[in-house]
Amino acid sequence: MKIHTQNINIKLEDIKNVLNAKFPDYKVNHFGSIDLTILKTSNIGANIFLKSNKIEVDGYFPTKGKRIAFVLSVVLLGFVIPIIFYLIFFQRKFSKFEKEVAVIIQKEFGITK
Repeated sequence: MKIHTQNINIKLEDIKNVLNAKFPDYKVNHFGSIDLTILKTSNIGANIFLKSNKIEVDGYFPTKGKRIAFVLSVVLLGFVIPIIFYLIFFQRKFSKFEKEVAVIIQKEFGITK
C-alpha cells in the first residue's frame, strides 16, 4: 500500500516510535536506512519503505529465512503449487495487516489519501 507524503517530512525513527506505541506487542526492526520490518507473528509481518514522496507498506514474510524458504519452494515445486498455497493461507493475512499499519501511519502523521 502506498501512502503519498508530499510536503511532509517524516523520518524512519518517527514511524518506528509510532508503531512501537500503537503496537506494543509487535516487534519493529530496522533493516537499513530506508526500511523497517514489523512482525505481528512469526509468519505475518510488513515491510515499510520510506521513499522521497511516499511510504510503502508491503505485507510479507517478516524474516529472511521465511522469504528464502518461499522462494526455494517456488523453485523446487514449480510455480503453481506454492503460489496457490500462498494465496490460500497468507495473502489475506498480509493484506489485512498491511492496511492496519498503513491506517495507523496515516492517522498519526495526518496524511490524507
